[in-house]
Formats: sequence, structure tokens, C-alpha cells
Amino acid sequence: MNDGRGRTTILADLLEALIAAIYLDGGFETAREVFLRLFQNDIEAALHEPGKNWKAKLQDWAQKHRQTTPIYKVVSETGPDHSKYFVVVAMLGDEILGQGEGMSKKIAEQAAAEASLNQIEQIHG
Repeated sequence: MNDGRGRTTILADLLEALIAAIYLDGGFETAREVFLRLFQNDIEAALHEPGKNWKAKLQDWAQKHRQTTPIYKVVSETGPDHSKYFVVVAMLGDEILGQGEGMSKKIAEQAAAEASLNQIEQIHG
């Protein structure tokens, strides 16, 4: 019905409840062991290659090549207050560089910046 929007938060809530149940049943060490067994590879990968800050990369590019900074504009906002879904565009002046979407403005802005950089890469090589 909602095209999967909110599914990530539902799964996150489910995992949180599962870890809490393990903690309540088996204690901290058991919960810690289960958590690390599930996420050890993800933790190590994140420590070795932190996530990309697309907004910072786009800002660097824009300042270097256009002597300006991008702005982000929310073009749509749907869903109830507790589960909003945002569509955002990244712009330089009146030019739309890219569009992104997500369950928060921050996520949508990052996605818009990434889409913008992908578009720039296609055009400018």
C-alpha cells in the first residue's frame, strides 16, 4: 500500500526489539555476542571505508567550478507526520542538478547530491 516506504524503520524496530529480548533473556554479554555476530562485517567495513558525504563533495565541486554553493529544495513531502517521505532537488542557481528522496530531509538531500554528482560525471567525464 505504501510502496515499501517505512519498511526500513519497521525492520529497524524489529531488530531493536529482538536484541532487547535477547538482552532481557540472556544478559548483556549474550546480546553483545549476537549483535557482533550479525554486524561484525558491517562494522569493520564502516571503520575501513566511512560513508561518503555527497553534499560536501557537491559543495566542493560547485565552489571550484561554479564559484557558488548548491541549495536544496524540498519539492514534495508525503505521509503522516511520524513517517514523512521527502523528495528534494539540488540546485545551482535556477539549474536543477539532481533529485533525491528519502525518509528524512537529510537522506533526501544526500541522495540529491549523489544524483547531481553522477549527472555531472556523465556530462563532464
